[in-house]
Amino acid sequence: DAVMECSGNGRAQKHALKIVKPQGTVVFCGENYSQIEIAPSQDIIHKEVCITGAFYFTENDFHNMCMLYERGFDPIKLVSHRFPLHDAQKAYQCFFEGNTGKVLLTDRA
Repeated sequence: DAVMECSGNGRAQKHALKIVKPQGTVVFCGENYSQIEIAPSQDIIHKEVCITGAFYFTENDFHNMCMLYERGFDPIKLVSHRFPLHDAQKAYQCFFEGNTGKVLLTDRA
């Protein structure tokens, strides 16, 4: 079991630690320079959770993306497919087969 948290939102990061199954992995991708409160025994140790981070964009890439957004670029236009969260496996399969652009997983029907 794995949980990928890509928003950088502190509440979402805390929720990722809550919902990961025992012996699962939480991957933090979203930037968050604030602190979040965790209970190591409850959130990590007792569940034997592995936590890792993944960094993809450089600071310059982020600056350039912000400039595009400020000029009116709507990033939702990059989303070619939407899947309900329960179809995440199908979404990943379609993505890795090269059949999609950006994929949006949602908890909405």
